[in-house]
Amino acid sequence: MKIFICFALFAYFGTSKAADAEKVESRDKYGWTPLMYAAKAGDVEKVQELLGKGANPRARDLMGRDAVWYLTNHTNIAGVHRREIAKILLAAPLPLGAEERERARLQEISLEQLRKEIEIGLRLDVQDKKGRTLLMQFAAAGHLPGCELLVKSGADLFLRDSEGRTARDYVGEESRRLDQETRDILVQLLSSKK
Repeated sequence: MKIFICFALFAYFGTSKAADAEKVESRDKYGWTPLMYAAKAGDVEKVQELLGKGANPRARDLMGRDAVWYLTNHTNIAGVHRREIAKILLAAPLPLGAEERERARLQEISLEQLRKEIEIGLRLDVQDKKGRTLLMQFAAAGHLPGCELLVKSGADLFLRDSEGRTARDYVGEESRRLDQETRDILVQLLSSKK
């Protein structure tokens, strides 16, 4: 009986950080996370709470849509709340362990989605826990059109990550699978003078 009560209390209160992380990344049969539901509902406090518990703001459902997509494509949310939630989601760093999934997503992201995120206030130079910006991640993924759009939109080419690397350095270090012409174009693009 004692074991059952302890288990029930643990399950009810969710006392461990691991349990919180598991709950915020749980998915329904459509691949929706609690963060997607909160964004679609326009619940600013719930979005902040879930991000504080480690929810991945870039997690995608089975259709490839993230919380920002649901926020921007549902008009039942007041404009003020929509902008506030968009800023929170787009500025949120990725939780640890989500980097590999994010890199794969960056290869597949549509320029239309990126443009839409920039239009609603994507902060271009937000750095994750390792100091990486979106431009650095696109450079590492070898995503030339994404890099061009970010540079054109004003992303800072000279920010450094926690290891002192710039976006240009990511092309040389992590994009070895690119053909030489694409690498050269990326290096030139990311080496522009201030």
